[in-house]
Amino acid sequence: MENARCISLFLAAIFFLHSTSSSQLSVKADFVYGSRPGYIDDATLVVEPHGAYVEQSLYLTYSDHSQYSYTSNLELVHRFQLPAGAVVNDLWLWIGDSVMKARMF
Repeated sequence: MENARCISLFLAAIFFLHSTSSSQLSVKADFVYGSRPGYIDDATLVVEPHGAYVEQSLYLTYSDHSQYSYTSNLELVHRFQLPAGAVVNDLWLWIGDSVMKARMF
């Protein structure tokens, strides 16, 4: 019961921090000037406790809600701020069966 309460409180804090932080999501096409809004259709947060720290995995499904044709090359830009002390240690992109790991600098 204590663990469930701690996890619930932790998740509430994460959602509060996310809602109060600045975030911008846009979609750009190579043949169109400017950008249009992007959308997050699904978000799944997986929290795994590991003793002294907690690993969080956030899975987002992005969409342009058919603003562009399906043959367009699109660039998705998602700008956001992390809370102080937060670390991103890897990023992955799934498109269909294709998986690409981001290069972190």
